[in-house]
Amino acid sequence: MLSILGNIASIVGLALTILVFLNTKKIKDYYLLRARVPELIDKLTECSSKLAEQHREFEESKDLISVELGRAEVVLKSLEAKLKGRGRDSVKSLIRSVKDFDVKTEGRDSLWAVYVGMTKVIDELRDLQEDLKWGN
Repeated sequence: MLSILGNIASIVGLALTILVFLNTKKIKDYYLLRARVPELIDKLTECSSKLAEQHREFEESKDLISVELGRAEVVLKSLEAKLKGRGRDSVKSLIRSVKDFDVKTEGRDSLWAVYVGMTKVIDELRDLQEDLKWGN
């Protein structure tokens, strides 16, 4: 009888351990999103502003455009790792656009499309941050 009770207690203990682990991960992800994502949004905003400036002088700024797209890609990959569900698909799509952009073969219009995509992602992430304030 005691061995059966011990087995049940072990199973209940395991279930509680798993439950605590999952809830702790959920809380960690939530605070990571609240604390780190705003910094990354600011970095991405800075990258998009520089790209907008460099778009005006596209031919003279090709090297700077490549550097800024590289920075943006790093920020986007960091965002992708921190996001779940909503927002993550947009970030993934933008990462593809940034990777596919080749300053040697693409023109100003393609750079503008990347910039517009970046602006959309920034706005979507800001909306997500606002929703977190309301507990959604």
